[in-house]
Amino acid sequence: MRVSPLEPSEMVATKIAANPRIICAAPDYIARFGKPETIADLISYPCIKLHGIDTWPFIRKGAAERVRIDGPISTSTVDAVRSAAIAGVGVAMMTYWDVHRDLQRGTLEQIELSDADPDELNIWALFPSRKQMPPRLRAFIESLRLKFNSA
Repeated sequence: MRVSPLEPSEMVATKIAANPRIICAAPDYIARFGKPETIADLISYPCIKLHGIDTWPFIRKGAAERVRIDGPISTSTVDAVRSAAIAGVGVAMMTYWDVHRDLQRGTLEQIELSDADPDELNIWALFPSRKQMPPRLRAFIESLRLKFNSA
């Protein structure tokens, strides 16, 4: 399984589920500093980065675009980014699966930009060939689809 953009390869890929990226921040952070409304606004906000990732992917007017972000903290784990966002350190870009419970609880709030959407990140199953796929592999892939899409 892969949760990342797909690179060209000889492998066969089948989509298990969508895993949209979400821009978010703590409600108290938003109350103090407001919400960015556009990409131009976003780049002036402190953003919480995963170590080594200085750009965030967006789709604007149908085209992919990477936007350079900066901020007070760069962490090596998704959990640390999430914790920093909840603590009010800044704005984060996370996947739905990483923050859906926090959005439901209200410890994080989604931020939607008027001029762009975060590029979607999907969950993929990769395998060498469709020709000799064992029935148990087909059943496993289908059970993953049901699990991820019922959450």
